[in-house]
Amino acid sequence: MRPHTSPPVLLLLLALLVPGRGSAAPRVGSGLPSLVAGDVTGQPQHLRELIRGPTLLVAITDRDAGDAMRAWFDAADARAPRANRVALISIGTPFFVSDGYARSRARERVPRSQWHASLLDTDHSMAQQLGLQEDERPYAFAVSGDGRVLAVVHGRPEGPRARQLWSALDELAARRSSRRDGQD
Repeated sequence: MRPHTSPPVLLLLLALLVPGRGSAAPRVGSGLPSLVAGDVTGQPQHLRELIRGPTLLVAITDRDAGDAMRAWFDAADARAPRANRVALISIGTPFFVSDGYARSRARERVPRSQWHASLLDTDHSMAQQLGLQEDERPYAFAVSGDGRVLAVVHGRPEGPRARQLWSALDELAARRSSRRDGQD
């Protein structure tokens, strides 16, 4: 006699097995979660306190994605020079690599001016809190000053989706600038 599994139970089991189904990256219109993590110097930082005005938030979940993250920040120099920048480095490391060593390696690659705006963990905890899958492609978010996500790209800093992200950051910066000009 064969055991019988009902279709709804089978669908639920399949949904649980499909990667990325239980958690998803923050979506457009949603707010970033409250998150506290150490920066590359080891000092605890609150993500929400790092979001000041229009912000380009780039997250990586693979230790080989540093160059792809840097490509976003290099592109921001030309595409969104007025945007604040925050990096989330949420990677896995072998058991014999200490957090201190990982932080020292990150400090070698991150400009000193960005050390306190570059959060690092070596156990994927930030990625899990944000619903990000492990991948060599970075996640980039255009975030408003109140922590609301305006655009999301999982990939490279060029292309149609990336143009939407750059436009969102540019529009935020222009609005912020015009409000400041109107207050003078």
